[in-house]
Amino acid sequence: MAVTSQLPECHCILATRHKLWQRGVRTQKQKSRRDCRNLLTIFIHSETTILRRTVWKMLLGSNMMLKRKWKKPLHRWTRLMCKNKVSLRNLSMVMRQQRSQDSEENSRNIMDSVKEAKQAVQMDPQDGTSWYILGNAYLSLFFCTGQNPKISQQALNAYVQAERVDKTASSNPDLHLNRATLCKYEERFEGALEGFSQAAALEPSWTEPVMREQQLLDYLGKLCGLLSNKGKIRGKRLQNMLSSLTPSLLGHFGGSGGLEFKPLSSLEPGRNPGCVVLGRVVFSLMPEERVPFTFGLVDAEGTCYAVMVYNMVESWGVLIADSVTIPDPQLKQHNIKHKGQMFSFQSIRVDSPVQLLVNGKPQGPSTQASAIVAYRPQSD
Repeated sequence: MAVTSQLPECHCILATRHKLWQRGVRTQKQKSRRDCRNLLTIFIHSETTILRRTVWKMLLGSNMMLKRKWKKPLHRWTRLMCKNKVSLRNLSMVMRQQRSQDSEENSRNIMDSVKEAKQAVQMDPQDGTSWYILGNAYLSLFFCTGQNPKISQQALNAYVQAERVDKTASSNPDLHLNRATLCKYEERFEGALEGFSQAAALEPSWTEPVMREQQLLDYLGKLCGLLSNKGKIRGKRLQNMLSSLTPSLLGHFGGSGGLEFKPLSSLEPGRNPGCVVLGRVVFSLMPEERVPFTFGLVDAEGTCYAVMVYNMVESWGVLIADSVTIPDPQLKQHNIKHKGQMFSFQSIRVDSPVQLLVNGKPQGPSTQASAIVAYRPQSD
């Protein structure tokens, strides 16, 4: 009997995780390529999220999967089966689930995931689910490629399009959580808070959106408090720290032909090319997710801004009283309102510690984290 004709029966047989696991054990013992291919096909054609997740977990638990004997059947079989948008969407999810110790292979898998999702959208541009899957693929690619802002915009556009062509997409809590995660890394904090809140409202029993909303509120509250009192460093100690801010700390960014030295208060919103700022660290703050590394920077005028550093290795950081030089600073003015709370502050975004000088010294390539997938989208 053809595998595709067995699908309705399989939906009944595999109704519970227990039965699925028993079937997986039999597959493992038999070491049958045919059974493995059949299960992969069931996975690809499954319409229900629970069935897809369970079959996939079962396959991951078998020796065939652990020994990577599934790769050739997966690619050969699924390529033949992917003649419709549902199959392409599911193949996109499969590609994102593949994990390897080789970062280049992981990147290729994510790129393949984007490719399959794009094909699904091309087959039916009016399908909101396909746009949502494409948004998730771009979200994974965003974290796989060092948070490229162009890719984040593509992900956001895909989520917007999903809601535009499918009114029910707005009721998908996963969409709101994934988009909120992206907004947080883009420092669109108000949008992130709204997304977490909306996801929680749509699925009250889901604790993660509530937790992440509260974590972000706590982070913003602590940050604003530390900025307002300059990390509780004041008086003579602060004066001594600021009086020792000399041009020599600008390093190769200073001198004739260097960048224009400017105080923090003179920066314009957005990127400020051709200029450099210098200040002392008065506090540091690490959010629950450990990204971004945040610290307060006070310049010679006494202005205090937050600095948010991304793509750093876990061991990297700065200490209180360190001097930090930032070329071409990218300034953002935050005015956040959420559930009766307000947060207002200025921040400078730094995409890599390699861009900085700390105590007049460049930060080497070893301070920058390799581009890996740091976040997996919630269930597709």
